Amino acid sequence: MIYDVEMPVPESAQIQMLKRALEPGTPFLVWASGTTMRMPRRVYELFKQMVERLAAGKSVTLTAGHQLVTTQQAADILCMSRPTFVKLLESGAMPYHRVGNQRRVLLRDVMEYTPAWAAVMPRSEREPEVSVVWVDPAPEEE
Repeated sequence: MIYDVEMPVPESAQIQMLKRALEPGTPFLVWASGTTMRMPRRVYELFKQMVERLAAGKSVTLTAGHQLVTTQQAADILCMSRPTFVKLLESGAMPYHRVGNQRRVLLRDVMEYTPAWAAVMPRSEREPEVSVVWVDPAPEEE
């Protein structure tokens, strides 16, 4: 499941305060009842990434790192035609696998792909408006 979050302008000051508050110390969750719990490290890192991106004025999308997309969906994300994207796959620029006679790619690979022509673009034009935070199932680190 994908969740898109974009912060309204009035909340941007609160996001900046939250970003500063996340820097030092060990994070705890505090319920209205007063119950506290140490925030798991992976949850803290995920939360921190989201706050940093929101503080930079970007929207955030949470998605599973192993989510598959079709060639049409990938082409749409990269703003190219599907035939061009298929040629890109066949050139070996990105891994894919087949489901029957159709190709599927990991959304993570699509989002991390940087076309060769992007190197000549100014950095501000290369950075997407939407940041993706990957949520992978993994053992919790202490």
